[in-house]
Amino acid sequence: MTLSDNIIDLYEERADVAIRSGAIRDSQLKTRKILDMRRVVVASPDYLEKLARPRHPSDLAKHNCLRFNFRSARDTWPFVDDMGRAITQPIGGNFLGGSGADIRQLCALGAGVARVGRFYAEPEIA
Repeated sequence: MTLSDNIIDLYEERADVAIRSGAIRDSQLKTRKILDMRRVVVASPDYLEKLARPRHPSDLAKHNCLRFNFRSARDTWPFVDDMGRAITQPIGGNFLGGSGADIRQLCALGAGVARVGRFYAEPEIA
């Protein structure tokens, strides 16, 4: 078993099964939806003490956003407004990473704001 946040070529890597999030681009794959994954925007209490808490996606322009290095996730974060309309918010920051766990850790240490899968935002079970 290999665990990776990277998107790999399943044929080239000779993978039998993969669990992915987001849209599937390869129509030759047999897919089955297993869950809806919600993403949440999070920051540590220490980080929020230094900068104003973002109240609207446009407030993120003033924050260090910890981003994934995947091409589709680099420069914008998607949101839905109160009317159900899609908003694409440009974001910037000083970190690009390929691991949700690393982004979560940096966020917990107060390095910035992150948009992660909800499971990364849940408190750890001791």
